[in-house]
Amino acid sequence: MRTRAGLALALWAGLFLCSPALAAQETARPLPGSEAPAFAEPFGLWLSGNEDEALPLLAEAAEAGNLSARLLLWQIARRPVLHGPWLARLPLAERLALLRDADGRPWITREEAEAEGGIVALFAALERPGAGASIALDLAGAGEMRAARLAVLRAVARGAPDLAEAAADPRFPEGMGVFAGLPEATEALAAGHPAAALAGEAALPWAVARWLETAELAAPVALICARACPGEDFAPCLPVALEAVGRIEGLWRLGSPVEALVSSQDFAASPRGEAVALRQMLLAVRGGEGRLRQIGAQSTCLRDALAEARAAY
Repeated sequence: MRTRAGLALALWAGLFLCSPALAAQETARPLPGSEAPAFAEPFGLWLSGNEDEALPLLAEAAEAGNLSARLLLWQIARRPVLHGPWLARLPLAERLALLRDADGRPWITREEAEAEGGIVALFAALERPGAGASIALDLAGAGEMRAARLAVLRAVARGAPDLAEAAADPRFPEGMGVFAGLPEATEALAAGHPAAALAGEAALPWAVARWLETAELAAPVALICARACPGEDFAPCLPVALEAVGRIEGLWRLGSPVEALVSSQDFAASPRGEAVALRQMLLAVRGGEGRLRQIGAQSTCLRDALAEARAAY
């Protein structure tokens, strides 16, 4: 008989095969350079957790003009959560030699992004100071849901005036309409969705646990708990992992760095995706050993997984 953790792993394996995001990725035009062996092989190494082998090869591909390598390295440079132990421990000069071009510039400049167009231009627009909530719609329309959610979080933080208008658009990221105070957005939330708390609504613990087991957005924490806490320890791990990752806002920040290269579902299931989720938990956990002891009081297996990940850095 399968445990709940085993069922969760099996469920996610099935979701990967039938996910709309993955289907869209399979039918979309590949990002230039993504199918070239000079990129595809080290990208596979990076997803498998082999930073030390992958990143120098990706930098070589980027220097040779491979757009997929340039875009990926640009995203890694901008998001410390994507830095694994090997990259984080490199001396600054060596790290910058990988994450910038030979002239010391970002692998993607604003001028290059505008000239390239497509999702490259959208990623650059996301980083533009004062970008409104409407950029989230364009990113979502391109299938870049993690970046779209990040755009919403930034728009909320800066009080973007177009937030309510963007939230009424069907492309607006699921669950995030609560930021615009739309009653229909709260009503549309699935049972147990943690975003309900942002609207002042309380969700029953069993409903939250069920959502964490099955929701696509919750895959990073569900998979960590399934692997680190099998058997009877799986269910108690889920709410602790949600809190550790930064609650719903933390989940919204997780996902594939570039979904045109790898879906968020496949990224979450990869060793790199698991490491990123654990890294985000480590960055979100404040209080060092004291906070880890608090986590351990609720889930010893999650505490052990976090302690192991921290030791690697």
